[in-house]
Amino acid sequence: MEKKVAVNLNAAQRITFRYGPDNIHIELLVYATSATSGHAYINIDNDHVSAYYWSHAGKPILEFLSKASTEYLIGKFFPKLNPTINDSNYRNFLSYIAKKYGEEIREHYQNDQQGEFKNLLRGAYDAVLNEELTEEFLYNDSETFQFFEKLGVYWFETPLLPKLENPQYKQMYEYFESIKQVLTDNFSTITEHQEKFCHV
Repeated sequence: MEKKVAVNLNAAQRITFRYGPDNIHIELLVYATSATSGHAYINIDNDHVSAYYWSHAGKPILEFLSKASTEYLIGKFFPKLNPTINDSNYRNFLSYIAKKYGEEIREHYQNDQQGEFKNLLRGAYDAVLNEELTEEFLYNDSETFQFFEKLGVYWFETPLLPKLENPQYKQMYEYFESIKQVLTDNFSTITEHQEKFCHV
């Protein structure tokens, strides 16, 4: 009796397509090194290029890529791309600090008999006016450093800037969602060149 055996050809699969109204060129090159491992290379319009290797994905690499969470994949291919960025607008910063440390500020202000804290508060306020704020600035500027030190806030344990959604991450999320959709919609077509059945 004949038996069908799946033979993995370990062929590299190149998947390319255009995305969005700007026709962004997206290319994915996948090379399966075993039934559950493989390399994947991604090129998004020659602006974002990266690669990653899974030694054990738990399932065929193409299927794994089509089903893994989008956040997970972005983290593997572009680990330095964060979902959020610091909001450097000084008005938003002041609102954030007032909300987060308002009680401590009021307490220091009310108990300030010598005017020391009022001077610290005024100095820190003047320092951030019209600045594009960074964590480095806030801890290197003597006025803001002294103010936060008085509140017991230290750079190595407390982020000081409010967060905004990172538009670059949001765009990358859309790219990866489109890649996963293309893989899902064309899975059988893509894999037919990578595996074949033969009779033994």
